[in-house]
Amino acid sequence: MVWGAIINGSRFWANAVKSLTMAEDGTPVDSETRRGLIIRHLAWLNVLAF
Repeated sequence: MVWGAIINGSRFWANAVKSLTMAEDGTPVDSETRRGLIIRHLAWLNVLAF
């Protein structure tokens, strides 16, 4: 039950990173930075699972 809530929150977070990440001047952040954020979050999920 708690794990499901974490996974759902993670999906929401990943979608927010993909659509809402902007640099200070308002331009979109490059895709590699967004990918890095999501990869780090997936790593955190794997550590949490173990």
